Amino acid sequence: MSYLSFFLILSSALLRNILTKQEMIMEQMRIIFKTLQGMKATDEAEVGLERNLLRLPDVPSLQSLEEQLQSSPDLQKQLVCWHIIYGDYKGCNNIKIS
Repeated sequence: MSYLSFFLILSSALLRNILTKQEMIMEQMRIIFKTLQGMKATDEAEVGLERNLLRLPDVPSLQSLEEQLQSSPDLQKQLVCWHIIYGDYKGCNNIKIS
């Protein structure tokens, strides 16, 4: 067996494993989303976000939001909560809090 065929077999197995785990995570996200839908809808005031927080007309506005997020873990959590409730739930896998 050549190195190339070994690499292709190994890569295929790894990709299949990653895809399976990703599908499991997506199913868990669907369950969480349905659970959230069943709960009382939270409006923006309850979440505590400024109405125009995500309207970022220029780079300085974006930088300001980044600074706010870095200095406020509560704002990070509120933004994630708002995104899950009001946003496109398929995009939730793009949320990273470091």
